[in-house]
Amino acid sequence: MRYNTFLFDFDYTLVNSSAGIVKCFRTVLDKHEYFSPTDEEIRRTIGKTLEESFSILTGEVNPEVLHTYRQEYVAEADIHMTSNTFLFPETKEVLTTLKQRGVKLGIISTKYKYRIKEFLDIHFPEDFFDIIIGIEEVDKYKPHPDGILKAIKFLKSKKKQVIYIGDSTTDAEAAQNAEVDFIGVTHGVTTTRELAAYQNVAIIPELSPILSLSVNRNLTKHLRRSKLKSFNRYFNYRKHIGHTKSIDPYKYYVCNNCGTYFIGEYCNTCGQRRNTGRFTFSYVIKNMLGGLTSIDDKFLRNLIELLYRPGYMIFDYIKGKRSHYFKPFQTLFILVAIYIILVKILDPLSFMNKDKEVTYKDIKRDITTISSKAKHQKTKTLLTKSSNYLDSAYSTALPVEKDYKDEVKFDVNNDPATTKFVTYLIKNIINIVNPESKKDNSEPTFIDGILNVINNWAKDNKTLSLIMLIPLYTIATKRAFRKNSISKGFNYTETLFVQVYIACQIILISIILLPFLGHGEIDEAFGISWWLIFLLYWWDYRQLFKDSWMKTFKRTVIMFIYLGLIMFVLIILILILVTLWTAISMI
Repeated sequence: MRYNTFLFDFDYTLVNSSAGIVKCFRTVLDKHEYFSPTDEEIRRTIGKTLEESFSILTGEVNPEVLHTYRQEYVAEADIHMTSNTFLFPETKEVLTTLKQRGVKLGIISTKYKYRIKEFLDIHFPEDFFDIIIGIEEVDKYKPHPDGILKAIKFLKSKKKQVIYIGDSTTDAEAAQNAEVDFIGVTHGVTTTRELAAYQNVAIIPELSPILSLSVNRNLTKHLRRSKLKSFNRYFNYRKHIGHTKSIDPYKYYVCNNCGTYFIGEYCNTCGQRRNTGRFTFSYVIKNMLGGLTSIDDKFLRNLIELLYRPGYMIFDYIKGKRSHYFKPFQTLFILVAIYIILVKILDPLSFMNKDKEVTYKDIKRDITTISSKAKHQKTKTLLTKSSNYLDSAYSTALPVEKDYKDEVKFDVNNDPATTKFVTYLIKNIINIVNPESKKDNSEPTFIDGILNVINNWAKDNKTLSLIMLIPLYTIATKRAFRKNSISKGFNYTETLFVQVYIACQIILISIILLPFLGHGEIDEAFGISWWLIFLLYWWDYRQLFKDSWMKTFKRTVIMFIYLGLIMFVLIILILILVTLWTAISMI
């Protein structure tokens, strides 16, 4: 890791203390009859000293008066501040993860140290932070670098290994003056454009991305050089962080249903969503899809993220980030249904029933029917040839049963497909009526029997074969990645959900490629080649388990070896059981 020291601002960076700050400011301002400053104007002063804030809000410049305001504010804050301060949702996880990685953590703030510690002691163990510097411990306040430099000296860190994370231009300027890297967080009221005016590594909407961005020192500085690189930076960021929805944590809404005031997306009383605007055509489409199939925008989000961040999305889902995603098994069933429908449209011959029993008379009748509907001379010639082969076989008593299985089911109304059908039919009849025409007359080996069982096992029920394969992939994955720290944290059920989502991804790729391939694979579990499936697993496991590409490749190969062994053992067991059952039945 490039950085071994992470220094944070406090307000609007680690915590949302705006409710307490606004309350304390409002009390002092009202007391002195300053009613004009709005809550938004108060929030925009957060990060400055109290004297500076009061001067901005009131226009007062007398140091003694400002000092009085400050004392009154501190008295109010002692009462209200801690109870009205809240960690941002991701703060604890990010700080805990950084601590586990062995980095040094510090806080540099214009808040009093005792008040910071009073709040942190509720949420973190004692001495969790290596250093906390409050306003009373520095001679000069931010944007002066005094606090940051003091922390660097105390922690014995090198500047190039230090990064400062804050929400305001004051923080950005302080980091610049201290000659350390800076990450801007837009938790507060400072905009991305305002923060971008200062040298920075990145500007992010919340803290989670620093766990991945922290290894790329001076990322933004280099990516600014071209729009393509900027897009690459944004793409990589979205790939790691996934779906985020920004909701103003300070804005109150009025529920249209019950009239309750609330903050956030949903009403705390009745649960109605805040966004209940006018009905639109897109709403009608979503409502119809939701009513018929329970599909909503989560399903589309699943599909999009399965195409560019499958491993990260699966990790997010397993770790509890689930409100934005469609359930995995539902996603799988819907995708399989879509695939089958598209195959029926694009390649109807894939649905020919290969196990339907027909007789000589049935085939003759069908050939006559098609011949009467055929429009092309070539088609009629092929039909005549088919009929002649069949008559010859029946009349000359070749080793053919009068009742046998024809491996084709056709649509007599689909004339464009007739030529393809007849070609397939002739080949099939030749193989049936004249076994000597086969190129290979060797007896099937034991391995051939095993492969035949595998092939028949997956036929005629795509969904069932998928569901039966998923547990096998689950066991193989747990065995192959048993030494990976992330895989160790997943139980078998969670790994099962991993495999369901990967199956969804493979079916999705099959749907996308179907128009280009021109044919569907209804009899197989997946509709794409095994080498492409391997590449997808390699890519997914790389994102999910966060190993190197080479290590992930080796473990993916091992996973498929385990999968083959598991399938081989299961097939042997099935053959043994069938043999025993047959033997017992004959007794």
